[in-house]
Amino acid sequence: MAGYTVEKLHTNILARSIENKIPAAKELAAALWKKACDETIIPTEIGTVDVKREERLGKGRHSVVDLVVEFMVGQVMHYLAIEVKVDGRPDGKQLAKMAKSYEFGSKKHMVLLCLGGAQTCRMEFTPELQKINFAPRRWSVKDILELGPLIEAASPAPGVTRDWLEELALEERRRTLAFADASSRTDYPYRGRLLAVYRYGLVAEALAPKSGQWDVSDPRNGVVMTERSKTHHFKFKGKKYYVYLEVSKGALRVKAGSQEADADPRTAAGRLLKPIRAALEAQSFSVVDAKQRDGQHVSLLKIDPEDAKAAEITLDPFLSKLRRAYVAWNAIEWPA
Repeated sequence: MAGYTVEKLHTNILARSIENKIPAAKELAAALWKKACDETIIPTEIGTVDVKREERLGKGRHSVVDLVVEFMVGQVMHYLAIEVKVDGRPDGKQLAKMAKSYEFGSKKHMVLLCLGGAQTCRMEFTPELQKINFAPRRWSVKDILELGPLIEAASPAPGVTRDWLEELALEERRRTLAFADASSRTDYPYRGRLLAVYRYGLVAEALAPKSGQWDVSDPRNGVVMTERSKTHHFKFKGKKYYVYLEVSKGALRVKAGSQEADADPRTAAGRLLKPIRAALEAQSFSVVDAKQRDGQHVSLLKIDPEDAKAAEITLDPFLSKLRRAYVAWNAIEWPA
């Protein structure tokens, strides 16, 4: 389907079904509400359903939400805001701004509908959401496919909706079969860096929880997968730093970083290289120094760099490598 990444395409098809003046539309509204907050509503008790597209919740371009569904149950108005993200990283800062403007509560909810790489990528700027104690529920392609029969039944153009649902089913195949042989996935080509995003997502799912909590991000310089549960924090000359494991472009790396101004992560982590290297080599890894580079986050070491590409395209060797790396990381004797 041309224009899959255009969010309006998805929201318009969904909106047409919700706002259609037939009983199935109210059934769909009740099902969406149930999926958003677990509250059951009897469809026949729902009054007129209104749908607002690109609704401005506050000031600024980041305050516009893709879809707002409003309906009355008894004397109480219910509001469901749906923000759609296809590829790229979900933005917690944007969602926090929406939440402040809309004042979500028991009858006001917002969900993040992820229909592409966003369903695998981590939420960025999560502290912004934590400050206001807001954690929007995330829906994926699978959630919409579960509601597919209702969406189609409520649609004024069921043929168009059926084509849309078939395209979503293809997207789910892209995600779940990312490690399949290339010759077997010619009917669902991948957009941009989506293949790497979905592969890393499958790896992260398979590793959790026994071999770490890995998450996936798709920044400008390439897709990365980062282990978060065993990040080692330390201080150097009064500043806070951390070291961690990360995969980028198939290469497993030890990286150092800091959120403080004028920090020097490479120098700060220098005294940690010896115990890190020893623990990794004890697990039969080859360890080489990464190229010198300044920045807020820097690569310190590359682990088994010679097999980076081969390991990335085959699931089992990739998993084995990361499990061994996690064992090694837990065995590091950190300096006091």
